[in-house]
Amino acid sequence: LEVARRVTGAPDWLADAVLERARASGALQVAGGVVAIPGYLPSAVGEPELLHRVIARIEAAGLQPPSWAEVVAELGPAAAGALREGVRSGRLVAVERERAYGPAAVEGFVGLLRELGGRGEVTPAALRERAGISRKYLIPLLEWCDRQRITRRDGDGRRFLSVPSGTPRPT
Repeated sequence: LEVARRVTGAPDWLADAVLERARASGALQVAGGVVAIPGYLPSAVGEPELLHRVIARIEAAGLQPPSWAEVVAELGPAAAGALREGVRSGRLVAVERERAYGPAAVEGFVGLLRELGGRGEVTPAALRERAGISRKYLIPLLEWCDRQRITRRDGDGRRFLSVPSGTPRPT
C-alpha cells in the first residue's frame, strides 16, 4: 500500500483517495496493507505447509497468539518468512510489530467493541473481563483499533467509531 502511494507521486491524501475509489469500484483489492488486482493470491515463501502450520498455530491461539519469536522457536527459523507472508497476504493481521493475529480473532474483538461501544465508553477493564485476555494482549489490540479508526481513545476508555473498509475479515 505504501509503495502504491509513493509510485503515484501525488500527495498522500490524493493517492489515498484514488486507491480508495479503485478499491470501492472493485478495480483493486486491499488486504493487510497489500494492494493487488482482484483475485490475486500471492504464493507462499518457502514450504506452503509451513505457512499453513504458522497460520493454524496463530488462529488456534485466538486473542492470545504467540509472539513471532515464540513461533520461530516452536516451528523453526523458516517460520519467520511464513509469518511475513501471512501478514503480507492478509491471512494474518499484524497488530503489533512482533505479534500477529488471525483475522477471525480480530473480527471477533471488533464485534465485542461494537457490542460494548453501543452503550457508550468502553473501558479496558470491561473489555478484559469480556474478552478473557490480559492487558498484554488487550492494550496492543486497542491501540491497533485506534490506528484503524475503529475506536478513539477518550480518557481512560475508548469510543467505538465504526469499522472502516479494509478491516480484516475471516477468510
